[in-house]
Amino acid sequence: MSLHQRNAAIIQERKSGKTYNDIASNFELSPSSIQQIVKRYHMEEERGERSSNFVADIRKFNDIDKKWSTETLLHGLHFSYLAKRCLTRHFESSKLSEISLKDIMDFLITDYEEIPYDLREAFPVFKQKNVGWKTVWALFKFFSEQNLGPSFSTEWNKRLKLFIAFITEQEMTVPDWLRQCGS
Repeated sequence: MSLHQRNAAIIQERKSGKTYNDIASNFELSPSSIQQIVKRYHMEEERGERSSNFVADIRKFNDIDKKWSTETLLHGLHFSYLAKRCLTRHFESSKLSEISLKDIMDFLITDYEEIPYDLREAFPVFKQKNVGWKTVWALFKFFSEQNLGPSFSTEWNKRLKLFIAFITEQEMTVPDWLRQCGS
């Protein structure tokens, strides 16, 4: 049983009314460990709910230029660890206390008319220390899967097409998921 499966089983037992002591003996853990697992689950559930509410607010405003607290936007969108770390570093070094969805897009894919020669010019994210394709793919995939309103979708898809054109011209392979998003 994986850790994830074990924790899910613990949560299920707790929801069914079992005590921490009963669950602890079933899983050969201490009651305090069970309590921590349950607490972490509730915190994650609450965080997910706050994130869903925040995303609903973003969709309601439908304005990619609307400024949000940097911390609120980066935490509220529920980025993966690598993606959030990359974005946090960039915006902390820029000393911006408020950012917009467009600011994030500008960091990932600049809005250019002619295809630049340099990867870093087209995609400032690559200027970030220790950022490689894995982080970039995670950011692009995350943003591509979001429903943050029509203005966001229109602008993001336009920028994805720019990115696809750039990497195609450089004779790099375009992942299938990205090709589908950008069409």
